[in-house]
Amino acid sequence: MGGEFAVAAEERSVVYQASFDMEGSHRTVTSVNGALNRIGMGKAHWLLLGYTSFAWAADACETMILSFLGPSVACTWPDQVGPVEESILTSIVFAGMLVGVYALGAVSDSWGRRKGFVVSALLLGAAGMASAFAPTFVVRLDRTDL
Repeated sequence: MGGEFAVAAEERSVVYQASFDMEGSHRTVTSVNGALNRIGMGKAHWLLLGYTSFAWAADACETMILSFLGPSVACTWPDQVGPVEESILTSIVFAGMLVGVYALGAVSDSWGRRKGFVVSALLLGAAGMASAFAPTFVVRLDRTDL
């Protein structure tokens, strides 16, 4: 009689879950990998994979584009931008990442990961769009540190 209970053991970095009834007559052992293969990926999983992949790529592009941005900004506004201003631009981007990681981590802890991720993606998009339409270097600096 009685309910079921689960026993989990780790063996060679594969987690197995075994379930037994109280009399020990029913026994199944399934690896986590096997269970995930049996479940498969649904539409929600594919959408989540696509959305997070796109956001991850956008974040990686933002970091990579810094190597091109400094010389481009110096050519666009030669009277306003020197080596110091190029360094400030890069520093502001990384300072924004530093503040954003901690702030949006707190948002995710309070509101949940989904809302925290959406807020992060919206802020990144808004700051990028504001920076793209900046008429001067000073305005670009003011809007990049959102």
